[in-house]
Amino acid sequence: KVMIAKLILFAGVQFNKEQNYQGDFENTDLSKYLKDHFAKDIIPSDVLEKENISENKKNKKRNINPYGFEYENVTEEDIIKGAVESNVAVFLHGKSSEGKSARVKQLDPNCEVIYLLTATPDSLLGKSVYEQPIVKMVKNHETGVEESVIVREGRMLDVKPAWLVKLEEKCAREPDKIHIVFFDELTNAMESIQSLAFNIILDKEVNGKWKLPDNCRIVAAGNEYSESRSAYDMSAPLFNRFAHVYIETKVEDFLK
Repeated sequence: KVMIAKLILFAGVQFNKEQNYQGDFENTDLSKYLKDHFAKDIIPSDVLEKENISENKKNKKRNINPYGFEYENVTEEDIIKGAVESNVAVFLHGKSSEGKSARVKQLDPNCEVIYLLTATPDSLLGKSVYEQPIVKMVKNHETGVEESVIVREGRMLDVKPAWLVKLEEKCAREPDKIHIVFFDELTNAMESIQSLAFNIILDKEVNGKWKLPDNCRIVAAGNEYSESRSAYDMSAPLFNRFAHVYIETKVEDFLK
C-alpha cells in the first residue's frame, strides 16, 4: 500500500487557503486532498472491497447491541404493547392455542374482534341499501280528490358495518384510551377477503369512506401454512404492513 510518485501535475486543486505557507505540507489543502480523495481513487477496487468487508464485520460486532438492551427480559407482551402504543399494525404468528387472542385481550379486554374466516364483503366493508321514496297523500282542492305527492325521492344509503359502528362508539366514549380492532384468522381467510382487510390496514379507512378513529389500533393473527392446511400465504404487500411477533408459548407463559 505504498505509492511513490516522482511527479504529479494537478489543475484546479487549491494548494492551500492560507497564504503564509511555512513549509508544513502535511497541513495544506493539497495534502488533505491527496490523502482523502486522490489516494483512494487509485487504490485497486478489489483491495477497497476487501477492506470494506473487513470493516463492516468489525462494525457489526461492535454495534450488535450498542445501547446494552437486555433482550432476554423483553416479553412478547412488551413487544406487542410497544407496537400498539406506537400505532404500528402488528401480526401475531403461532400455532393454534398459543394464546394469540389472549395476549390481545390483555391489552384491550373489550377489543373489537373480526373473524375473517367467516367474514363477507358486506360484514367487513358495509353495504349500500335503497331507501324508498317518501310519499304523502294530499287533497287536491280543485277536484277534492286525494293525490300522492313524492316528498323525497328514493336514494341509495351507505350503511357502516356493525363492527365499525361499535368501534366508533367505544373510541368516542373513551377518547383517551386505545381500542384495538383485532383481525383474527387473517391467513385462514380467502385471498379476496384478505385483500379487503389489506385496504383497511393500509389506509386505516373502511370502504374508502370512513376513517378509523385516531385512538384505534390494528392487530391481526393467524396460522402459517405449515401449521394449518386451511391457511393461505399472505401477499407480500400485506405482510410488509405489519410488525411481526412469533408467539412461542412456554409453560410459565401459559400458567400466567
